[in-house]
Amino acid sequence: MVIATAVIGVAAAFILADHVRSAGFNSARWPVFTLGLAIIVLGIALRQWSVHTLGQFFTVQVRVRVDQTVVDSGPYRFVRHPSYAAIILSFVGIGIALENWLSLVVLVVVPTIGLVVRIRVEERALTDALGEPYRRFSATRARLIPGVW
Repeated sequence: MVIATAVIGVAAAFILADHVRSAGFNSARWPVFTLGLAIIVLGIALRQWSVHTLGQFFTVQVRVRVDQTVVDSGPYRFVRHPSYAAIILSFVGIGIALENWLSLVVLVVVPTIGLVVRIRVEERALTDALGEPYRRFSATRARLIPGVW
């Protein structure tokens, strides 16, 4: 689901940027493009920090190891799913770099749908496997955006 929504979002964003020029940014194009690239790099850096912090507990599939513990250091001090927040941040950067409002909206909304589905599945698995420690962790952190969700 995550891969499908990401591919659909990116493809649609590039098509929109090319075909719906009326939704394009009309001023400061070079600085806006540069800002988009900087946001992409920031998203990649946050994702790498998140993966590094999880260490041996990082998996591509939703899976909880027998020896897994709740990780609450690094970017996990701020949100429950910083890696997914980083992915969204990178998509925001791509949308800004494409200099098109519709592309930006599609790149935020479509992949986020897949990530929300993944988050719900992952949180259910973590709660089932880790129990009260994960419930306490969850009660003190938003999922993706501090103070929002």
